[in-house]
This record gives sequence, structure tokens and C-alpha cells, in this order.
Amino acid sequence: DKETAQVTLTLDIPADPPGVTTVWPASLSADAHAQPLGSPLTWTMAPTNVTPFVAFETTAGEGEAKVTRRCVLKASLTGEVDDRRKTVVFDILKSKSDVLRYLVFLLGDPSYDAMFAQLAGVDAEPWGGADSTALASTDVALFEPLVRATGRDEDALARVASLVSDLRALDGGEKLVPDGFEELWDVVWSVHEEGRA
Repeated sequence: DKETAQVTLTLDIPADPPGVTTVWPASLSADAHAQPLGSPLTWTMAPTNVTPFVAFETTAGEGEAKVTRRCVLKASLTGEVDDRRKTVVFDILKSKSDVLRYLVFLLGDPSYDAMFAQLAGVDAEPWGGADSTALASTDVALFEPLVRATGRDEDALARVASLVSDLRALDGGEKLVPDGFEELWDVVWSVHEEGRA
């Protein structure tokens, strides 16, 4: 239903497993949701947490020879939750600033590598150098990366077009669109369409 989803994992278990293994959906915490390896395994979760990625932790050996290994496997997801991808995206994008950063990410423009480093806390200096003020959402210009993408990266434009379409279809989505972006996007997209024709 709209509040919960039941996820069942079915897998082949080796006859002689190498140790003790626990399993949980990668979108949930291991502390609360890890279950001993078995088949099938079932979890109840919010629809936004449904994922094909499953975490495994195996511990083998004893004493100083004890070893623990974690990995994530991608399972085949059947019985997809309606609009799961869109719901997850808009669970994360809650402000114009979030959408602006996501647009820059979707464009994949290398000129913004320094900005991403700062957002991740990698670079102590403000983006643009020591004399610049701290990065604010209004400091990020999308015009140049959009124009560059128009000429060289149709995949990046397609990713942005998908987000724009989702925003326009979302109730209240217009409140998440960065100021001035709609007009800029309409011009860039029409130029792109003319170029393809």
C-alpha cells in the first residue's frame, strides 16, 4: 500500500556456507534489520526503502583467525513499487538548493568538481578560492553547463529533461525549481530540439 511494502528475497544457499551470514536490504540499517541467511527472507518497509541492493555480512573462523566480510549484491527486483524512483528522488530533494545541486550533478560538468569537493567537505577553501564567500545556491550558474551539454552531451540533457518532467508533474514541484531555471531550460531545450531536427 502507500505506507508499507513487503519485500521478499529468494536465493540459492550453498550446501556448506563458509561461515555465519546475515542479510538485509542496503537501504535499511543492519542493526535493526539484519536476518540470518535463509530463503526466503522477508522485510516490511516504507516504499521509499524498496531497493534491489542487498547487503551481506559473513563471519568465519575463530579467535585471531576470525574474518568478517561485507558486500552488496544487486538482485532482480520484480513487482516494482509504483513511482519508486520518483518518490525516492523527491524524498531527498526538499528545497531549491537541493534541486540546484542535483541539476549540476546531472549535467556532470567538470568545471564544478571544486564545488562538489567543497560540498563534501574535502576542500577547506570556499569554492572559487580563499577570497570568495561561502558557496550559496545562487552562486551556481547553470547557463554555461547547459549550453555545453547542448553541444556535447545529449545524455546529460536527457537526465535534466527527466527531472524537469518529474518536477512539473509533482504537486508543488514548481516550488522546488531554482529561480529563473524554467525560462533558461525552455530556451536550452528548444535549441536542442531544433539541432536534432
